[in-house]
Amino acid sequence: MYARVSTYTASPSNADRLVEAFGSDNRLSQMAGIRDAFLLVDRASGRALTITLWDSEEAMTASAVGATQVRQAATGTAEGRVESVEAYEVALHLADAAV
Repeated sequence: MYARVSTYTASPSNADRLVEAFGSDNRLSQMAGIRDAFLLVDRASGRALTITLWDSEEAMTASAVGATQVRQAATGTAEGRVESVEAYEVALHLADAAV
């Protein structure tokens, strides 16, 4: 499994707009190979983080253009910006280890 981690900044007053923008865009959930997605928000600072989990590195790579579009649309709506986008191999996933 692989993960893409992206960080964002927006004004604290636009944190709700960022959440709404990501929540209303269903393109990510329709991408092949996506397993899960999280949006973490610090409403006091306006910082946010998305973590998307992918079946394979190939699926994550194939989703790059569409995921960029989703990020740009959400940050545009919230008058924010994308700070970073990084890819990782998931070395441990506790949900997979649960009995």
